[in-house]
This record gives sequence, C-alpha cells and structure tokens, in this order.
Amino acid sequence: MHRFFIKSIIKKTKQVIIPENLRHQLINVLRLSVGDKITLFDNSGWEYITELKEIKKDNLIGFIIEKQKNSSEPTIKITLYQPILKSDKFEFILQKGTELGVTNFVPIFCDRSIKRWNDDQILTKKYPRWKKIITEASEQSQRGISPELNKPLDFTKASTYPNKNMSKFEINKTRLQSLQKIIENYQLENNKKYINKFSEVLVENKLTGQDKY
Repeated sequence: MHRFFIKSIIKKTKQVIIPENLRHQLINVLRLSVGDKITLFDNSGWEYITELKEIKKDNLIGFIIEKQKNSSEPTIKITLYQPILKSDKFEFILQKGTELGVTNFVPIFCDRSIKRWNDDQILTKKYPRWKKIITEASEQSQRGISPELNKPLDFTKASTYPNKNMSKFEINKTRLQSLQKIIENYQLENNKKYINKFSEVLVENKLTGQDKY
C-alpha cells in the first residue's frame, strides 16, 4: 500500500482533504481511483489507512477507515552531524540516513566544506529539496515520523551543541564500525544496558587540524 506524508490530519473527523500536489501524484501518476486505499502519516507517530472517496478539481477527499501506531520508528534517537558535501553526496546521506533510522540531521560547516555556499543560500535553495528527499525516504522506508532538518552550524559550535544528557560518538576513517557495534561497545565500557534516552552521532568528514572540539 502506498504511503504518504501529509502535514495535518483533522483528528475530530474521519474525513481527510488531500492537497492538490498529492492529488496529482495519486490520480495522474499512480492512477488511483475512488475506492483505492493509501496510508497517510503526519509525524504524530500514527498512521491512517485512508480510502479515496471523492475526486475534485483542486483536491481529493479521503475517509479514514483505520488508525494504527507506527511500529518502525527506532527506539534510540540519533542526531547526525554531517559536514556539507557536494549536492548529490549530501542528498544520498539524507536519503540513506532516513532509511536507517536517523531522527535529526544537522548540516555542519568544516574547514574544507564547500566555500560557495553560505547559510542564506542553503536555507533558500537547498533546504526545500533536502526536506523533500527526507520526506520521500520516510514514506518509502515505513517511517512514522519524518526526521528533522536543522539549520547549519559551524563545526566548533556543533561540537558543543549536544545536550549534556546525551551520548556523543565520533566516527572517522580509523573506526570503520557499524553504529550498532559502536553503541554496543559504549554500553560495555560504561556498564549501561541502555544509552540514557538519546544518542548523538558526530560524523567527521574531511576534517582538518582546525576542526577540533
């Protein structure tokens, strides 16, 4: 069954008004029709099995026939601090990170980050596309909550940004281990069965001597 993110679902009624952009995809691209069923999610952690009821010119009317809790969200919340790369490589990380269970992305500027980008350019030109990639990856990977995309930070500020109650892991080329293995080692070293409530992941990529924390 096809899954789609929708910004808001009115909880007091079972009727859902599907916006025009999604209507186009459902009717003109996927060729769905009245009576077909889709799954909607709205970042609340719930999913709504919805039957298409009425096709209008500017929107589509659906009717919720079942509400269920999403079971695919990771139990550990992971924030990925990712140095900004060339467009296609960064987009690939957003897509695969979402599919693997990252809950929060924080782009960071390092000494060797792409110089032609500044905060304003990223926010106005790149963010809409990046958010779309995250949303589509959430739909395809059965996520119930689409990961957040934060404003970019300088490396120095990013290294001091995590909450004191969170655990921080440093990943670089000298430690080519899976995230699961890193967490398991952390648990053993600290004699902890669980990692507080959250885990923070700080990814080093193309860092120089100036990128220290």
